[in-house]
Amino acid sequence: MKLAEFKEKAQLGYYIRDGEYFVHNEDDADRLSPMIFALIRDGGEITVIEKLPEGSSQADAMKLITFTPDLPSDLVGFLLQVAKALAKEGVPIFVMSSMSTDHLLVQTKYIEKVRKALKGAGLEESYS
Repeated sequence: MKLAEFKEKAQLGYYIRDGEYFVHNEDDADRLSPMIFALIRDGGEITVIEKLPEGSSQADAMKLITFTPDLPSDLVGFLLQVAKALAKEGVPIFVMSSMSTDHLLVQTKYIEKVRKALKGAGLEESYS
């Protein structure tokens, strides 16, 4: 499905999840915390995306952005549109996809640039 076709049927948006997240490698995949958002096993490496505990901080903390509504698996061009808008603002991104939608991690210091870029790309922020 082409992006323009999908936009005729649905209002694209996103929300920024509460809290901050960090990315790290994990040697022990059995250490599953309820704070873990995603695990990516890539050959000999395990990447963990985990929510920072409340009250803690980390210099490279990130915000997790989830796109709405659920995106069709045959949608073409959505991430390209998002990536171009964020690149124009100088925002580095960490991209993940699931069966139903896409997610971005961006450093917390860039969050206002993210809002500006996504609004400019026609996405509305919601609060879920």
